[in-house]
Amino acid sequence: MLKPVALGDEALALLKPLAPRTLYRELHAFDLVAAVDAARSIYGQVGAPGAAAARNLLVYNFWAFASAYLGDYNVDVIDTGASGRTLRSSSDMNAASSFVTFGTRSDAATFDQYALLARDTTREGAAITPGLVVEADKIRVRFGRVSAGAVAEVGLYQSVYDTGGYSREVMWGRTPFSVPGAGYNVYYDVVVRSPFLKNFAAYLFGLLSETNQTLVSRAGASYAARTTSDANSGGAYTLVGTSNAPFSFDQYELTNPLVLTSFFNLYWSYRSYVMGIASGATRLPSAMTIAEVGVAQRIYDTAGALKDTLLLRIPLASPISKAAGEVFSCIVVFYASA
Repeated sequence: MLKPVALGDEALALLKPLAPRTLYRELHAFDLVAAVDAARSIYGQVGAPGAAAARNLLVYNFWAFASAYLGDYNVDVIDTGASGRTLRSSSDMNAASSFVTFGTRSDAATFDQYALLARDTTREGAAITPGLVVEADKIRVRFGRVSAGAVAEVGLYQSVYDTGGYSREVMWGRTPFSVPGAGYNVYYDVVVRSPFLKNFAAYLFGLLSETNQTLVSRAGASYAARTTSDANSGGAYTLVGTSNAPFSFDQYELTNPLVLTSFFNLYWSYRSYVMGIASGATRLPSAMTIAEVGVAQRIYDTAGALKDTLLLRIPLASPISKAAGEVFSCIVVFYASA
């Protein structure tokens, strides 16, 4: 099984068939290349009591939205009526909470689907209150609904704003899943694993549920993130530190952190893959052995103050030593594909 994070030459080999040629050439100039196979770290899983869970890739729309929020830009999605829309993801995006819905066709799920194949709202019972389920090796961003009849497919939908200010219904994920009749609790989990932190899971949950969530800033202070509205200011940025301690969901800062200030974010997508990058470089003020890489973002609290917040951490098995005055550069590539 491939690891969710690849570094160096392994990362370059994974990215070669996906990255645009100009980007691939540029990757070789970085001191550190990290490829995060986001679909192995974040995936959809549907379950119900007494039934085996069904796992699937989240669809193109979800990855466009997730990359857009990390990069702080608007992206195109396909609404459930098959129309292209530009998602207002650099501002207030969520018009309502995500919700679980049911259908009656059991065809396989594909990356570029944008709606259930045969949605039937008469099979939708009461919605189950969304929540975060924290486990030792993963965090579940959970949505659910009680079935009101037999079900063959389960989807996760949300009403979101396009750049014209209109509410549009989009699908984040779909899974064939059999429910025999009424009265079953059916859950659609967005499962978050390393290298994404609890901060990221809560941030994602707030955006998907249209609720403000508690995050922990890089300063170690808890705050209520403004995830019911315009949540971030600027794209994600990279930083490095000196600890290669094992990953923990609860981490909120690197050790001896150094922000890579000359940074940029880019985004590519086709209906078969989505790719977003966060990169940066800086001249080291003193000698440093770099043993961890992080990705952070400036997120608004509910009072409108900005909080720098760590969302991802990658400890390095082979630290990189640099002398004072040398330039260190790093690029983190997030990708998901069919």
